[in-house]
Parts: sequence; C-alpha cells; structure tokens
Amino acid sequence: MRIVWTSLIAVLCALLIVPTTGCTKVTQAQINSAVTDVANWAPVISSDATALLSDIASFNPSDAAAIQSAVNTINTDSAALTTACKQYLAAPSSSILTQISGLVSELATTDSQALLSVLQIKDANSQLIAKGILTTIATAVTILSGYLSSINVAVTPVVSTALRQLRPYADRGQLQMALVQAKQQGLAPQNLTLAEAGF
Repeated sequence: MRIVWTSLIAVLCALLIVPTTGCTKVTQAQINSAVTDVANWAPVISSDATALLSDIASFNPSDAAAIQSAVNTINTDSAALTTACKQYLAAPSSSILTQISGLVSELATTDSQALLSVLQIKDANSQLIAKGILTTIATAVTILSGYLSSINVAVTPVVSTALRQLRPYADRGQLQMALVQAKQQGLAPQNLTLAEAGF
C-alpha cells in the first residue's frame, strides 16, 4: 500500500506547486476535479491515522498521550472530508466547498501540532513510528491544500503557518519529480523552481 502512496504523492504534488492568482477564472469542471482529488486523498489520511492509532496502543502511556488526541482528530476530520467531498460532487455549493476548506485547514493545523508533539515521545522506536506515519499525512495534507489553492480557495494565515511547518517533512526528491511532470503537463510555469514554490 505504501508503494501506491509513494507513486500518488509524486503525481499529486504537481498541483501543490501551481501558483494561484486571485483573478483566474475557475470552471466548475476544475473545481469538481480538485474536489475529486481531495476526496481520493482523504481515505489515505484516514488509513494512516487508523494505523497510527493501532500503533499507539503499544506505546508507553505517556508517549501515547502526547499525540493520541491529535490522531483522533485527524481520523475524524478525514472521514468528514470524504463525506463533504461526496456531498459537493453530488450537489455543488459554496457552503460545502467552505466546509471542505475548513476540514483541510483543521487537518493541516492538527497534523502540524502532532508532528511537534512527537518530539515529546521518549521511546525512540515509538517516535520513529509516529513521525513516519505523520510525515505521510503531512505530505497528503500539503497536497490537499495545493488542490484547493488551484481553484482559488485560500487558506488562512494560521494554516499557512502550519503548512510551512509541515513542508520540511515532504520529500524534496518527489517534489522535484512532480515539478518536472507539472511543467510537462502545462500545470506549472517552465521557470518555476522548488525554492520559488516555498521549498
């Protein structure tokens, strides 16, 4: 399963680095496509969170407590995100799109806080497990934000800060491959570099 996720990350990172302009006209088809991609990623986040919840059961209680609440929130929000995306695709509305944006924002801030909380885990093996899974979630959440940005759904300053905290956990090599692919597909300007995209 993780091999599939790795290939998905390489493909989906393309939209993460597409710069947006507030004046670009976005079609309903583009919005639907972005929401579909968000919907496809939500179960990946949920699966990772569920796996981490299972691992947490074997952690020292104090280590588990450091991230238990955040992982519960990630799991709940990813399920709600799947539902909201399905609702939007069945009957598009601005209120549901706002709800989707809010859930992605919640995931970004919660995952950022969880990654910082992992530093409190004393057992090295438990810390490695938690950081590894949360890193996959961090990459997915950053991509989801990129999809929303591609349809001019802006994130709040708080979320922007959270995403900056998540970006060091993203795989730079995969992002570079994704940038090349994005340029080939006309999704990103030919002169765009990772540094200009915030990496």
